[in-house]
Amino acid sequence: SYKKLANYLSDEYDVVTFPYDWRIPVAESAKALNDKIIELRKHNQPIKIIAHSMGGLVAREFILNHTDTWSILNEMTGFKLVLLGTPWMGSYRIPNVLAGRDGIIKQLDALDYSHSKTELINLFAKFPGILNLLPVRKTDPDFSDETFWKTFQQASGIVWTIPSKATLEEFGAFRKQVQEKVDAIDYSNIRYVAGLDKETIKGLTIENGLLQFHATAKGDQSVTWESG
Repeated sequence: SYKKLANYLSDEYDVVTFPYDWRIPVAESAKALNDKIIELRKHNQPIKIIAHSMGGLVAREFILNHTDTWSILNEMTGFKLVLLGTPWMGSYRIPNVLAGRDGIIKQLDALDYSHSKTELINLFAKFPGILNLLPVRKTDPDFSDETFWKTFQQASGIVWTIPSKATLEEFGAFRKQVQEKVDAIDYSNIRYVAGLDKETIKGLTIENGLLQFHATAKGDQSVTWESG
């Protein structure tokens, strides 16, 4: 757990946790992270960052949107950014959840007596933060395309409401920035730790109205090694 990791590191480091709201756009959390780093720099101490899963996307948005702070941080002696299972270029587990097929949504459906599976999916589809976890490579489907979402929803075999036009436009801008700028990031002080599980969703296809997900053994159940 995070607490165990924080306690372990606190033997040698002053550990500062950075909580964020997974529902909001990661760009908003990245701005808060930038403010936190500026505040911590006043102590004139070395800074290292460990980011798990979506936290790594917050860190990536910080790098892309707050270049001045990132440059200063990246040039500090001993600085490192460690990413633990971050879906750097997105995760197909999110479409699997929204299609109602992932184990997470099935567990929530079984545990939450006040909401049906469809209601839970409708709720998740509204959150920009959830969409920020979607695949964003040029070879991936364009998840900012409303037409694609309509086809995807119909092929899922269940009725739910696709993300709003405003949410899709926001994701489109997010996706475009990642594609245009991610390769220019200086990765010299960034380290990635990948996990391993039996099966990880790596892609999807829709043929003749049928939705199929495809899996690989090279991943941690949520993130493939290729997209991480």
